Amino acid sequence: MIQPKRTYGDKIMETLEKIGLSEQEREKIFSYVSGERGEEALQGLTARDFYQLAETQLEAAAALFSHFCDRHSEEAKKMLRVLFTLGQSTCGALERGNYAWRYSFMREGKDFWGLKPEEWLSVVAEIAGRNNDTRFSYLMDQMIKQTKTPEYLLSAMKYCIGDMANGRLILLSLYFLRKYPDKKLEEPKEGAAGAKGILNRLVSAFGNGNGLSGEDAELMRQYETIVCNTIEDALPSSVSKASRFQIARALKEGSMTDEIRSLAGPLAQNNLITWLICGTAFMNMALSPCLMRTVDLYLASDMNCCLPIMEQLDFRRDLHERGGSFDELFHLDSKSYISWAAIRKQGKILCSQLKKNKELYLECLKEADLEQMNYMMNVVRSADPKLYKTLQSSAGMRRRDAVIKVLTEEKGPETQTLIDYLYGRVPFSALYPYEEQMAKNSHFYRGYRLRNLLDGFPAKDENREFFNRCQACTFLRQEGYFMSSGKNPFYQPKEEAFAGFFKDMEEAGMDEAHLLKTFILNVKSLYLDSDKERCFELAARRVFLYKLRANPEAVMEVFRESEAEGRRLGLMTMALMAKEYKKEILSYTKDTAKSVREELLKILEEQKDWKDDILVLLSDKKAGPREAAVYVLAAWNDVSDRPALEAALEKEKNAKVRRLLIQVLGVKEEANESSAGVLKREDLVKALHKGGKSRTLSWAFQTPFPAVHFENGEEASVEYLQAILLCYAGAGTSPGVNKDAEFLAGDLKKEEFSLYVNELFDRFMEQGAEAKKKWVLYAASIHGGDLMVKKLYRQIQEWPANARGAMACEAVNALALSPVSEALLKVDGIASKFKFRQVKAAAAKALEFAAGQLGITREELSDRIVPDLGFNERMERVFDYGARSFTVSITPELEIQVRDQEGRKLKNMPAPGKRDEEDKAARAYEEFKAMKKQLKTVAASQKQRLELALSSGRMWKKEDWVELFTKKPVMHPFAIGLIWGIYKEETLTGSFRYMEDGSFNTVDEEELELPEDAVIGLIHPIELSKEERDAWKEQLEDYEIIQPVEQLGRTVYLISEEEAGQKAVERFEGVILNDLSLIGKMQALGWYTGSVQDAGCFYTFYREDGKLGAELHFSGTYIGGQNEEVTIEDVRFYPAGTIERGSYVYDEADDKKALLLEQVPPRYFSEIILQLSKVTASKKEQ
Repeated sequence: MIQPKRTYGDKIMETLEKIGLSEQEREKIFSYVSGERGEEALQGLTARDFYQLAETQLEAAAALFSHFCDRHSEEAKKMLRVLFTLGQSTCGALERGNYAWRYSFMREGKDFWGLKPEEWLSVVAEIAGRNNDTRFSYLMDQMIKQTKTPEYLLSAMKYCIGDMANGRLILLSLYFLRKYPDKKLEEPKEGAAGAKGILNRLVSAFGNGNGLSGEDAELMRQYETIVCNTIEDALPSSVSKASRFQIARALKEGSMTDEIRSLAGPLAQNNLITWLICGTAFMNMALSPCLMRTVDLYLASDMNCCLPIMEQLDFRRDLHERGGSFDELFHLDSKSYISWAAIRKQGKILCSQLKKNKELYLECLKEADLEQMNYMMNVVRSADPKLYKTLQSSAGMRRRDAVIKVLTEEKGPETQTLIDYLYGRVPFSALYPYEEQMAKNSHFYRGYRLRNLLDGFPAKDENREFFNRCQACTFLRQEGYFMSSGKNPFYQPKEEAFAGFFKDMEEAGMDEAHLLKTFILNVKSLYLDSDKERCFELAARRVFLYKLRANPEAVMEVFRESEAEGRRLGLMTMALMAKEYKKEILSYTKDTAKSVREELLKILEEQKDWKDDILVLLSDKKAGPREAAVYVLAAWNDVSDRPALEAALEKEKNAKVRRLLIQVLGVKEEANESSAGVLKREDLVKALHKGGKSRTLSWAFQTPFPAVHFENGEEASVEYLQAILLCYAGAGTSPGVNKDAEFLAGDLKKEEFSLYVNELFDRFMEQGAEAKKKWVLYAASIHGGDLMVKKLYRQIQEWPANARGAMACEAVNALALSPVSEALLKVDGIASKFKFRQVKAAAAKALEFAAGQLGITREELSDRIVPDLGFNERMERVFDYGARSFTVSITPELEIQVRDQEGRKLKNMPAPGKRDEEDKAARAYEEFKAMKKQLKTVAASQKQRLELALSSGRMWKKEDWVELFTKKPVMHPFAIGLIWGIYKEETLTGSFRYMEDGSFNTVDEEELELPEDAVIGLIHPIELSKEERDAWKEQLEDYEIIQPVEQLGRTVYLISEEEAGQKAVERFEGVILNDLSLIGKMQALGWYTGSVQDAGCFYTFYREDGKLGAELHFSGTYIGGQNEEVTIEDVRFYPAGTIERGSYVYDEADDKKALLLEQVPPRYFSEIILQLSKVTASKKEQ
């Protein structure tokens, strides 16, 4: 309940004054809202039409409600009761531009913010009566769902006080829909009367009245009167008074003629009145001849405007199920009606029209575009198989002509050959001479267009061969989008369909090389790794194994000449007959492609009887086979192979292979030796330059670099410095810390070499930061010092926004290897919160690796890297100016406090003066400014981490908690300002606060000694009773402590009674937000966009925290947003890691994967709802 304080009161009174209430009325309302009086205080208030208020008045009233609504408390219900008392149904005017109103009223199964159902219905009806297009049908649907009995709708009418009858009309239409749900439009009967007999029988049954009795008869008359009066007002100004009278009489008395219909002119338009009158009349025309004549009048005015409205409001299914006779019933042009039904894919209407208007149907079929023709032909196939066979040939020709037109839209030397092939006059090989040119002329989306055209081809008929030849041509052109539909045999591949596809392509004339190219083209277009792996397995076993057996030499040559995916498939195929193809398989040890080498190693590890061949590879001239041999022997882990590996290490000069041998054998290098064994520095430099490798660095050496000296003062040669860079450049796909580089750089002056690699990075950036030169990131990070940390961090933020997420991930990995302490702190910040999930995941992976090396968890690593910023055990840091010194400490508010030598507080650190030692003071002053800046960054990062700890329920062992929160100065204020819990098996057993003197206090202000085995975590207010929360709040107020993280005052959300037993939270359903705003807010809170699906849109946001995930569903928008409105649907919870995501992946937290809301920990549930409450608040509410 609102506390009776004038802070709330002032806001309420000001707003009520703005909307024109008298002082007496304002006092009454305040006494009710403040809790001084009950609802009796509102008696005597004068109702007013809110739609007559000025925009500024509406904004003020809406903002007041939103202020309370955002807090989800009793205040919001009381304010809504006030607003409803004042405006009745017209308080719906406040929803204009106000999101809180929209989602409050449009949610299903809620308590309507304290309104009665009939009150809620009156407001929504008023809103619907002033909204056309899809929002009208959405609101109608919501009211139907919320109406438990028709009487609610009648009760709602008494609250409709606006000057427009729109709300009453909507309530009447819904009343009759709910009261007579089974009253359908009569099916047309055979005979002369046909569909026209429906209206005649309606008139016979109802007369020119409505055929209802009692109260319903009177209500229907009101319904009809509103409709007729509104039509009269909506008629164009050019319609004379006499004509208006004739039209109104015809609607009421049944004297409608073509002449009268023509008097109405352009009545139907895509506006509110058309939606309102034509739509509500259509909903109940089965009950009233007057309403049926109204629909007739509107359809006569503009059929194409009205039919979509009727389609959306077809609650009785009259159009969908019984619309086949509407052309007769409503005097529609049958041919136009058939065309509309074909466009809208109204199968039952088309089926009916085919039976009674066959000739017109066939005319429309001839004129339809290919997509509509295909749909109409499917109707013919079901309704009239004989006619279908007759039409099949001409339809097939149209399909063929349309396809050939697309395939030959760019004329070239291949055009005639292509046409001849498509008609089966020449073999597929006739196109080979034009293959390169055809691939150059390929269109990104032409394959997609062809698939849409060919989807209409029947599965088995004379067109099948033509269909296969079309596919073959498309793949020859390398237009991979062709396989984007649900018929794609590569998507979630089924064995028989997959093998059947390649059989079709073989029958279309493809040889082995082109079958392999087709496989590669399609497998590259897949997004799910599981689909890709399944396709590789099927292609090897069901397709190319048979080819290999039939023509081994030719097929092996095809594999060898293919790109990496083809060579990998070749290995997988030959592995099925490994003994026969051992020599060919071993030849692939020279292959440098990562995917091929990984597949090869898997195969070789299974062939333990090939040991002699593997040992021979240890002496191969090429490094690739030697490296493969080491990997395989390491996997076998046979102690008898150790002598061979040791012998290989003695003579190995390749740095990469040598490092691998050292790792496998578990030996250490001597400190005074390079990783090339006994080689001296000069020998190592020569070895690294061998084969002209320095040419790979020529891009960076167009101009001289700054000089670099050894510690002894001698200048390092260009070749020496290049050798260090070659250590990284030669690391291939796995750059990182390099022992050879460390060895060579060890005697260089660090500051000079740091400037050298910074210059290298700058040149790398100037030349576009090519991915193939990513090794520069690692060299620069490892040797570039503080300046390089800043540069890399800036690029990590910029690259993802410019579609270079992969490069940003490399930069994160490189940054994690920097010896600068701040670097790992920045990586930790990225892993906790970053806009782009790809980069955030890379940061987390880098931290996981670093933590693994130390034998601790990632969270524990994040604790360890919190810097002490140079403070001592007393939480102080002294800055010495020589003649004077200053002591700095950190306040509980995370502010800097400076004291001079006498202990006096200073506003800030003074600048160096004349009496200070110049160098010492300048250095100390710069260190202070750097420390102050770093404190701000670290404090913000730790606040974010503690927010996450509070949300996720992270725990610390006592000794770890003490080490982090009592000994690290940045964390000390957090320890003091927050309330901590002692947990046993994740259950709270006690709470405490850390005091500035180092002791621990209970809620009763008694000293507490922490148990040695204590497990400590941040208390969530959901775990405390109201009395406990209030007691802790009082203690903090007494000590004048402001919490650094919102904790005790944090809003708590529980599962409501309506949500019990459900798997979706629908309390935000119907919230309408700008898509750009939604994307920005969700990403700022750590959510990610879901899978990109049809047309490049996504429909979900998600986040995963530990073992749990949450998924928000909404109406969808394009990646990047369109600055358009979107609607929130619901949020679901699921076990983390169980939902597949990627482009064109359609997995989601459905009923099978979503958790019951009771299965979600209360803390996590509350935190997710808190975040979404913030997101769905308007800017003013925020």
